[in-house]
Amino acid sequence: MPSFIGTWSTQRYRHDQPDTLEPITLTIAADSVPDHLDGAYARPGPDARLYGPVDPGGRVWFASVDEAASGGFTGAVRFVLSDDGQRLHGAWTSPAFGYEPQPWFGERI
Repeated sequence: MPSFIGTWSTQRYRHDQPDTLEPITLTIAADSVPDHLDGAYARPGPDARLYGPVDPGGRVWFASVDEAASGGFTGAVRFVLSDDGQRLHGAWTSPAFGYEPQPWFGERI
């Protein structure tokens, strides 16, 4: 069964720079809470964290985004895993930039 767990080369659009893709290497692991995942990516200062539940089918991850410790924002992302488990796509939002969802997508490394 495909899984989100692993390392991903991703890109997202930012609310404050809507014409510029931001590259992010995202690492996703199982969380200590059943049916939840824990992710991280590098930021100036402490790494950013993603955490939250996966749907019962294992194909949709509803994650909170936390960059607050590194001077960034908090928000939410919903990722959908491809049938072969090699790609993900989704959208993220943050109250810091408004609530319009911005694309975030990537491929497994």
